[in-house]
Amino acid sequence: MKQKEFTLSGGCLKIVAGMVLIGIMIWGTYQLASFVLPSAWKSDMAMFGLCFAMLIFGIEFATVILSPGSSTPFGILGAKPSNSTPDALRSRGLLVSETFHAQRAFEVEPRGDEGSQYFIELTDGRVLFLAGQYLDDYGPITDDPELSQPRSFPSTEFTVHSDARHGGCVQIDCSGDVIEPSPVTPPFTNAEYRLKQVPSDGEVVDSESYDTILARRLAPA
Repeated sequence: MKQKEFTLSGGCLKIVAGMVLIGIMIWGTYQLASFVLPSAWKSDMAMFGLCFAMLIFGIEFATVILSPGSSTPFGILGAKPSNSTPDALRSRGLLVSETFHAQRAFEVEPRGDEGSQYFIELTDGRVLFLAGQYLDDYGPITDDPELSQPRSFPSTEFTVHSDARHGGCVQIDCSGDVIEPSPVTPPFTNAEYRLKQVPSDGEVVDSESYDTILARRLAPA
């Protein structure tokens, strides 16, 4: 259930690769049109229109190739958001579901718009780490009377449904008793991210105990 992590170098590489791919497609289209089209059709306006159409198609094509599973900018190609619902994924055999049984949990204070982050002790002694804005949908809402809701996650039993194509969580079904995460530990530091000491969303840690992880999170920096 791990999501692909965004990195600056990876994002820049995709942008460069996309620009090169689109440039090759436009250049190839122009060269082919120069040889194939009758002379009467080779006006500047006609060539511009042809290259512009190839630009639009190139953006769509590059998005599908470089970011499979994503919706494309103009919605012509690629997966649509409606195709990522649990029912739609299940009907296409793309829904991966895993049930967990938990007994304790503590929360890591998020930075900015990171979303909720939890270390969850499973009944078999392993520790599940979940992080992302999608978890906010299952937390308590107390500051808006119209949207007010109690906490439903973490809980003693829950099933995580994710997209088999890229591992993104699409839904959590909670059952059992609600676990109030405690304590709330400080946010992850830049050094922890740099040294890759922050687990990925959906990662199950079996090399350290829950108490060891909690003690490290509470230790003075």
